Amino acid sequence: MRNGGISPRAVTAPVIALALVFAIGLSWPAPAGAARTRALPDRALRELPDTILERWRESQLPGGNFARPSGSEVFGGYGNGALAYAMLLEAARGGDDAYFRSSMRAYSWLARKRIHPQGVFFRMFVAAGYNLARRRFADRPEFKAIRSAWATRLRRFKYDDGKFGGPYRYNKNVVEAVEVLELLGSGLRSDYPKAILRHRSLARARVLRLLRVEMPKRSSDYSVWAGAAEGWHRSVKVSDFSDPPDNPPAYDALVASMYARAYALLPKKYRNSTMRDTARALLRGVIARTAPDGDLAFAGRSQEESWALTSAMHAAWYSSSLFSGADREVVLAYARRVRNRIDTAHVTDSEIGFYLTPAQSCCGTADRPPGQDLYFDLPSYAGLTALTIGWALIERPPDWAVTGVKIPTDNPSTYHFPTGRGRFLQHRGNGIYWMLREQGDFADARADMAVAVFKARREDGSWADVVPPRPFSGGHHRPADPASPCLAFGEKNRYCAYLELHGGHRVNGSWRFTGIWRTARRTQVASSTAWVTPTAKGLKLSWTSPPGRTYKIDNFLPAARCRPDGVASPGVVVGVSGQSDCRVIAKDYAGGARTDLDRVRSVAFPSDGTVSVEYTTTL
Repeated sequence: MRNGGISPRAVTAPVIALALVFAIGLSWPAPAGAARTRALPDRALRELPDTILERWRESQLPGGNFARPSGSEVFGGYGNGALAYAMLLEAARGGDDAYFRSSMRAYSWLARKRIHPQGVFFRMFVAAGYNLARRRFADRPEFKAIRSAWATRLRRFKYDDGKFGGPYRYNKNVVEAVEVLELLGSGLRSDYPKAILRHRSLARARVLRLLRVEMPKRSSDYSVWAGAAEGWHRSVKVSDFSDPPDNPPAYDALVASMYARAYALLPKKYRNSTMRDTARALLRGVIARTAPDGDLAFAGRSQEESWALTSAMHAAWYSSSLFSGADREVVLAYARRVRNRIDTAHVTDSEIGFYLTPAQSCCGTADRPPGQDLYFDLPSYAGLTALTIGWALIERPPDWAVTGVKIPTDNPSTYHFPTGRGRFLQHRGNGIYWMLREQGDFADARADMAVAVFKARREDGSWADVVPPRPFSGGHHRPADPASPCLAFGEKNRYCAYLELHGGHRVNGSWRFTGIWRTARRTQVASSTAWVTPTAKGLKLSWTSPPGRTYKIDNFLPAARCRPDGVASPGVVVGVSGQSDCRVIAKDYAGGARTDLDRVRSVAFPSDGTVSVEYTTTL
């Protein structure tokens, strides 16, 4: 796919060229719910960064920054920095001179441009790129021309909020640790007030405290022991951890990757067994809740974006050296499973070559496909995907292509994770897989309580999302619109209290919970007893209810049809006991690869003291 260097051109030319490339590639949308994808042979793995980066290189503007598919200029540091660093990694790995020159133009822009806010990701990309260029391209005139300005920018970097090294709060803490380690590895010193490099020993002490004390301690709060019942071949410690207390799985993968990167950058004399145990537990947490088709980011923020998969692949390949025997084989099999998911869900036969998210196949030159939150940004996350692939390729072990080994969700299992707001119950049965969240997130309706994803195996062995991943239906600087079961109350039942599941104990093949009904403002309205029961073809969620209550149950399904006893959609039937009304109340939601979901609402008025919602696949 490489085509050598790019010739100088006027500012409008790359924008027009990019728009044409994307228009050709995306002007014919894929059928609803299906991206045009292809599975690549193993040899194509090394070509994957180029599949992502070639279009961005062609879109580079004369000033050094990039243009989005629509032609809009990328002004921020995150997107330009991620692409610049990813291209430099590709140049260092494959010797592609065009990527090196493109990267140096981008870094020239980043070194001299006033960028606000900067953020830890931007600073990490700039520091890591400086070190890589210094090691591999020190004699190149393009690097020599910008080295002084680049170093000056690094000398001015400050801590993100002045609290680095204290208690762990979220994923940016470990990204900042990588940034600080890269700065320390630059050999630079600084006299600027509050600069990280002004006090190198303090910076190192803060990194060590975060990596060796704070993150192990915080991750242990979100750790459990899992074994055969959860699909593992032996008892292991699993940490479902990224951004407490919600810990969305996409960010679990990112944190596992960044922790592995920090461990790799840390001099060996500073590593210890606590760090190794933490790295293993973080990776197992990602593996434990990955679907059998390799799907990882189906719940929470950044739904099905590719960087979650490539982060998981990097974490697995690097951390494979921390495992042995059957444990290591599971890790390698997992990396291959995730990598296959990249091929089938993100690599396409279209001119664009690579979709950041499967929903991108719908939307031509749109900068943000339907259903994505305000954080969706093509250059930022395309660059993050490419650079984590670059890291992964560096760490790829010789026996990376292990096959025939099962990951936990290949095995019949039921996995209950009871900690934090990200609690969930996951089940793998004969030809089915589902995950049910136990508490909603009123800032993001993709993280609602209830079925987050339900997959069924087709006759050919592939998996279908018979209940697609929950769409984004509100939140992030505007009121969220939760879709978890609602207890209607108040005048004319105009208000909602939403179901949460707490506790969780096995009882005769079911899981029994305490059900708490709360408003979006966290006011408790009622309580009940609730059950989740795995069935041969799906699951049943039920709860006790006194007479006279009204419940609203929303489902997001393609081609939804109301039935007297619930809702039907291709591949699944949702039975609702006591249903008194059913109707499609809105259309055109996006979840996962689908952009054609109907929001269908069932109203239940139970008469026997129990309400049940049962999901049954018809595949």
